[in-house]
Amino acid sequence: AGRSVDARGVYPYNPYPFPWIYQRAGDAAALAQGAFEGVMRRMADGFKAVRLAEGLLDDTIDPDQHEALAWQDFTPEERALCPPFLVLAEEASEAVFRLLRSRLPIKVLLINTGTWTDEPGLAALSGQRAFVLQASIGHPGHLMRGVMEGMAEEGPALFHVYAPEPTACGIAPESVAEHARLAVESRAFPLFTYHPEAPGDFRGRLLLDANPDPEADWTAQVFEVDDEGGGPATREVPLTFADWAAREGRFRHHFRLVPRKDRHPGMTPLAEYVALPGEEREGLEPFIERPGADGKILRKAVSPAMVAATEDRRRAWLLLLELAGVRSQIDAYYAEKASTTVAQERDRLQVEMSRAYEAQATAREQTHAQRYHAQLTRQLLRLSGYGPDAERRLTTLRDYARPNAETEP
Repeated sequence: AGRSVDARGVYPYNPYPFPWIYQRAGDAAALAQGAFEGVMRRMADGFKAVRLAEGLLDDTIDPDQHEALAWQDFTPEERALCPPFLVLAEEASEAVFRLLRSRLPIKVLLINTGTWTDEPGLAALSGQRAFVLQASIGHPGHLMRGVMEGMAEEGPALFHVYAPEPTACGIAPESVAEHARLAVESRAFPLFTYHPEAPGDFRGRLLLDANPDPEADWTAQVFEVDDEGGGPATREVPLTFADWAAREGRFRHHFRLVPRKDRHPGMTPLAEYVALPGEEREGLEPFIERPGADGKILRKAVSPAMVAATEDRRRAWLLLLELAGVRSQIDAYYAEKASTTVAQERDRLQVEMSRAYEAQATAREQTHAQRYHAQLTRQLLRLSGYGPDAERRLTTLRDYARPNAETEP
């Protein structure tokens, strides 16, 4: 066991159907890997003995069965008899990511009590070997379904679960589940599942369908307010990361209540503000809206740090949309570029067609004038008595009408 392992009631001296180890300090992932190799060797000895016994009974002893048996050689039935290995980690250490990049069927449970700056779920996707579930206690159905799918996977798995701690986050204990649900809706902690063995490419293996409005930057929240006449009404506004953070006591200093008399035309909703490029934000002040106790809408200005955190959550969400193929910024860029090219080509063809039409019209007018001139010439010659004389017919009207130099006075 060692100094870092609690020996009270743990494997092999415990009444539980599956062994478990509690490590007070150190790297639980490395301990789990060592324990896995040891348990698998014991399981291999048992399976080898069973195989030899079956061979003796069936008179089909295979000489290769006398060789060492590795856990990779277990049949599906034998693997089903092996105890599951689940590591409860406090943080996503390098040892955890080594496990997730390996082929070891060790599952890692990482409980997130209120941190959104680290992205162990996204980082685990880079290896493309582990089953990855990012879930929240606010969505228990998605959580339980993902855990069962991950435990059934033959390879490693990461369960990254958001479970806010009331004291640290500054929320009431009875609102933990509701707050965890809002974390998902505000993109503070989006849900996703990655199946490494699913058919297709990466986009088909990463699922975001458990999130509300999975194609939009933000989802919406609806407030019950009083209208101008004092009657009931509703107000729909975007639900951003800042709207979720405003419900936690630890972020209280990032918001400032703005009375109606201090509001100005430069105040801009935060969802619109973060979508603007930097040069267009000059003179604008971002804000969010919350329902007040009197049925009125409260407006709160947002600090630059909270704006930066909201931008960070929006970028992370857009990255997930890109990876899952739900809404590709790259495809949108090239689609816009292609649309611009098509429009330019269309304009060019229209100009060319217009010029060609004008040229044809001019040519038709010239041809028509020439034919009319020739017809008029023939009529005048005939009326003048020239008849079919070829030489006279070649004489132009201009030559005919020109005075004779010898007869001029």
